[in-house]
Parts: sequence; C-alpha cells; structure tokens
Amino acid sequence: RYFGRLDVLVNNAAKRNFMDVTEASLESWADILDTNLMGFVHAARSAIPKMQDVGGGVIVNLASVRSVGAGSRTIQYDTTKAAIMGLARNLARDDASDGIRVVAVAPSPVYTASHQKRAREQGQSDDEYRKKNF
Repeated sequence: RYFGRLDVLVNNAAKRNFMDVTEASLESWADILDTNLMGFVHAARSAIPKMQDVGGGVIVNLASVRSVGAGSRTIQYDTTKAAIMGLARNLARDDASDGIRVVAVAPSPVYTASHQKRAREQGQSDDEYRKKNF
C-alpha cells in the first residue's frame, strides 16, 4: 500500500480455447472458469473491503462483445464473458451504497498477431479469417 489506498481495480485476464461443447473436457471448463471468472471474483472480494474503508472506488471488468454474441467454437470463453456481465451487474447493485461503482466493458475483437497465426494455421488469408470470425 505505497499510496495508502485502493481506488481502482481493473479485472482483465482471460484465456480462450477453440472447441465446441462436445470437445471441451470438464477439466478445461474448470480451468477457464478459474481464470476468466473466478480470478475476477477473487480480486473483487479482496478489493471491495479496502474500497469500503476509504469511501468508495471503481471496479472495471473487461468482458467482451462475446458476452452477448457467440463466436465460432468459443463456447467456454463466451460463457465466461457473459458471466462477467452478470457479476458486474450484481456487484454494482450490491456495492453502490458504499460508493463503489462497477462497470463492465465489452470490446469487440482486435485482429492481432495471434489471430494472424491462427489464420495461417487454418490455411486462411487475413480477409477470410476476419470475415469468418469478426
């Protein structure tokens, strides 16, 4: 606590697996839920009492446009991002009286080097991959 207080928490961690529900093992579900959802829960549980002590704060949860629309073979990621939206709504309601604001941001995909690599692995051009996945 170098600065003596906690005012902002940004929850921004995620992993993604490319598989459908029949391919996804229970272990992979547990793993992605632990990172993409429970990581946010643990951070909020730790931050909220510290924010309450100083009269409020802000929690920003990074969700995704996939929280309201399905991607291709990303059922686990999409499900966890939808859960983050629910988490944010409930934290906002429960902690507003303590001066804690909670928001969820749902950015759309950004074509990165990892997408380009995946496109190449699938034998697709950048344009083909974007049309199919974005």
